[in-house]
Amino acid sequence: MSSPIVRRDFEVEHEEGLQPGSIEIFSPEYVAPEGDQRGHWKCRYSVDLGEFQHRFWMAGSDSYQALLMTMQIIPTVIKTSPIFRGGKLLCFGESVTSWNELFGFEPQGAV
Repeated sequence: MSSPIVRRDFEVEHEEGLQPGSIEIFSPEYVAPEGDQRGHWKCRYSVDLGEFQHRFWMAGSDSYQALLMTMQIIPTVIKTSPIFRGGKLLCFGESVTSWNELFGFEPQGAV
């Protein structure tokens, strides 16, 4: 497995205290399964919140779209994790007032 191209460390404050967390995003990779004339790009990522670990990938028709989709899904993965459950995020020891401040995107589809 290759090294991540970006990593962000943060903490989730919830009823049981502070839980360290991190995200890692890996470089998009071109994938062309046999018989697929066009292929696609996939971008792997991981979310680590201690007991909650999520490793997956997002796909796009080019590397830009795969990376963008990955960056957009990460806030939703964190927000819907059993660790977060309405907690607060902290980064660099400071309370984060919006998802956009921490990740650059507001969560999609999570209420």
